[in-house]
Amino acid sequence: MMSSEEITGVKEKLKELEERIGKLEHFLAREEGKSVEEPGIATEGCVEKLCEAAGINEDELRCVFDFEEKDLSLIATVEGKSEAVKQFKASVGILTAYHYCYHKDEIMSQDLRKKLEWLGIRSLANLSANLSDYKQLIRPKGKSGSPQFSYKITFPGIKKGLEIIKEWASA
Repeated sequence: MMSSEEITGVKEKLKELEERIGKLEHFLAREEGKSVEEPGIATEGCVEKLCEAAGINEDELRCVFDFEEKDLSLIATVEGKSEAVKQFKASVGILTAYHYCYHKDEIMSQDLRKKLEWLGIRSLANLSANLSDYKQLIRPKGKSGSPQFSYKITFPGIKKGLEIIKEWASA
């Protein structure tokens, strides 16, 4: 008979393997050209890691994002002098949170558009053109207009995203 510690260890290994299988399935679906909707499973301690990286506490972060197991929503007010600036700030903030919570550095264009639309950010027909001004921070992947088109955040983009998240938390 297994002890409770051994059972807990087996459960943790199973959870880890399920996450790895999910990532492999996501990768294979992308390689086959299939649309992949869910970003993954939130990793344990992601909120704490994001808080530490941004230099804010958990309550402040939860005023910026609403976290769920398989997704997150930006709930902070995104301010900017133009819709293009709002699109950039929201996009880099969302991608930074995805990086810390789901170990994903990219998001499908249609998923990002839905999140921005929900926030009330307009002129989404110009999203690709507006984000192209920030290629050193957010890289487009794929053919624009394709269902497989996505945006990938770079390391400098993550650093900028942390600054923006901290700014939202102190608002």
